[in-house]
Amino acid sequence: MNLFKNISLRNTTERLTALFKRFPVASILIVTLTAYIILLIQNGWDTFSERNVTFLFSVLPTSALLTLSFHLFNEEYPRKGVNYLIETLILIGWVVFCYSLSKDQDQPGIGKISLFVTGLICIILSIFTLSFIRRKNDLPVWNFAIRVLFGAAISFIIGLILSGGVSLLFHSLDKLFGLEISDKVYTTGLTVCLVLITPILFLLQIPEGEKKQDDTVPTLSKFYRGVIQNLFIPLLICYFVTLYVYALNILIRWELPNGWVSGLVTTLMAGMLVLIFLLYPQQYQAQLKRTERFALHIAPLLTLPVLVLMSIGIFRRISDYGITVPRLYLLLFNAWCYLACIILLMKRSRNIWRLPVSFGIMAFVASIGPWSFANLTKNQLRKEVRKALTAFSPQLPLSQEQYRKWFLTQGDSAQNIASKIAYLDDFYPKTGLKDILADSVSTYISRYQIEAVEVEPVIALSKEHLLRNNLALPQGYNYVNYIENGVDVSEVMFRNDSVFFAIRDVKFGIRCQELIDELNKEKKTYTLEEKDKLLVFDYISFCPERKEINFGGLLFTKEPIKKQDE
Repeated sequence: MNLFKNISLRNTTERLTALFKRFPVASILIVTLTAYIILLIQNGWDTFSERNVTFLFSVLPTSALLTLSFHLFNEEYPRKGVNYLIETLILIGWVVFCYSLSKDQDQPGIGKISLFVTGLICIILSIFTLSFIRRKNDLPVWNFAIRVLFGAAISFIIGLILSGGVSLLFHSLDKLFGLEISDKVYTTGLTVCLVLITPILFLLQIPEGEKKQDDTVPTLSKFYRGVIQNLFIPLLICYFVTLYVYALNILIRWELPNGWVSGLVTTLMAGMLVLIFLLYPQQYQAQLKRTERFALHIAPLLTLPVLVLMSIGIFRRISDYGITVPRLYLLLFNAWCYLACIILLMKRSRNIWRLPVSFGIMAFVASIGPWSFANLTKNQLRKEVRKALTAFSPQLPLSQEQYRKWFLTQGDSAQNIASKIAYLDDFYPKTGLKDILADSVSTYISRYQIEAVEVEPVIALSKEHLLRNNLALPQGYNYVNYIENGVDVSEVMFRNDSVFFAIRDVKFGIRCQELIDELNKEKKTYTLEEKDKLLVFDYISFCPERKEINFGGLLFTKEPIKKQDE
C-alpha cells in the first residue's frame, strides 16, 4: 500500500477516517488501551485493582484482534443476521472468559492459561484465513499473508524508530535547556508510539478490495530464492542428516531416543513448513529447481520416519515421569505432524493454509471441556496420588505431620509421588489436592530434608540479648543473624558437582554429595562454617537433580554484618 503517498493533513485525516470506518471496533479498542495505559502511568498503577488491570490488559488487545478478524470476514461475506449474532456471542464469550481469568489472576490454573493461549492462536490464524475459506487455491491467502506480515514488520520498525527518536528528543530538552522530563513523560511517549501509532500503521496497510483477494502468481526475486536455496534448504538438509544418523546410532546400540530429539524434530517440522510456505508460488512456475523440489515434495516424506523418533521420545518421558499438560500438547503436535506430512504428500504441498488452522482448532478443542488436557492430567495425577496416600492412611485428607511421615517412610518411591503432588499444587491450586491434603499442608518437600529446629527468629541480636533469652551462642561468635530463604540468600549456582550460594556478603560452597551424606544421617541440625562465620540450618530442602536448594537458619558472626537492603 502507498501509505506515505501524497502526505498532507487532509489526506491523513481522510485515511484515518476511512480506517475507523473500516475497522471501527478494533480502532476504538486500540485508542481505549492507549488511554488506559496513559491513565495508569499518570495516576499510578494502583489506580485500579490488580484484577481490573489484568482484565483490561488481556481483553482489550485480544478483542481488537478478534474484531479485526470479523471485519475482514464480513468484507468478503456481507454481514447477515446469523453472522452478526454468532460474532457477538463469540466476542461476549471471550470477554467473559478474560474476566474469569483476571478473577483468578494470582492462581489462574493451567487449564485457563492453556485455553487463553490456544484461543489467541486461533484468533491470529483467523485473521489470515477466515476471509478465504471458499477459495479453491491458496494464492490469495499467500499474497494477503505476505503483505500483512510485511506491514506488521514495517509498522513495528517504524514504531521502534519513532519511540527512540521521541525519547532522544526528551533527553535533549533536559541536556540543552535544563528542562526536567519526568519518567511519566518518557513512558507516555513510548506508549503513544508503540501502543497507538504502531497498530494504526499496521491497520492502514491491510489490503482491501481486489488487492485483498489477489490471486496472481507472484514472481519471487533472485535474491529471495537464492537465500532459500543456498542457506535455508541446506540447513534443513543438515537437520535431516543429523536425525537420520542419530536414528541409525541408537538402532545399532538398541537404545531409546533421547528426550532432546523432540525439540530437534519440532524445529525441523516448523522449518519445513515455513520453507513450503515461502516457496508456495514456485509450484505455479514452469520448472522447479532441485532444491525447491526437495523442500516441497521430498522433505515431507523424509520427515515421517523422524516423527517416529519423536513419538518414542514423548512416550518415554510420559512412562518415566508421568503425564503433564505440556507433554500432552507435544503428543498432539506429534500426531498432527503425521497428518500434515501425509496431506502435503497427497496434495503436493498445496492447500497449505488448512494445516495451521487444523492444528489451532485441534489445540483449542483439547483445551476446553471435561476432555481437555488440563482435566485429563489432573484426574490422572489425582488418581495416582490418592492411590499412593490411601495405602498409607485410608483417611484422607492428610495433615502436615501425616504427609511428612508418609514421605519419610516410603523411601525412593516417595519422590515420584511428591513431584506429582507439587505439580497438582502448582498448576491446580484450588482443586488439584482437594480432599487429598489439608489446606494448610506445605507440598514442597524433597528427598533430602531434615527436621526443623525450633529456633525463635532473631535479626542481628547481640550476645547480651541471646543470654537474656537463653539462646546458646557458639564459642568465639558475638552476633547472630536470622537467614530467610529468598531474602538473604542469593547467587545460588550449581557447578562441578558442588553448590555455591551467598548470604549477604559471605559466600559458601559445598560438594553436593557431601551435603547429601550429611543430610542422610538424619541429624537434627547441620552446620557450615566459612570465613569465621558459622551457618546453622533450622531447615533445609535440597534436590540436586532439579538444582534447587532452600533453607533458613542462623548465621553467627564475630562482627555485625549489613542487612540485605543496606
